[in-house]
Amino acid sequence: MQKLDMAMYAATQDNPAGPVYIMVDDDTLPLEPARGDDGHVSPAGRLAYALACAAIFGAIAYMFLAL
Repeated sequence: MQKLDMAMYAATQDNPAGPVYIMVDDDTLPLEPARGDDGHVSPAGRLAYALACAAIFGAIAYMFLAL
């Protein structure tokens, strides 16, 4: 995911021509279930991921339907 390089922006923010905007890769991993040494997702990991997705979906549905 790309994000603004705040160090470069802070160093050049007082530049008369304006600050320098540089986008850098922040190296965050995508959200996915944890995998074991063999590369497969464990059944407990699948269950936890499913429960987390259900909780997020339920919270969003609650916001739309109740509020």
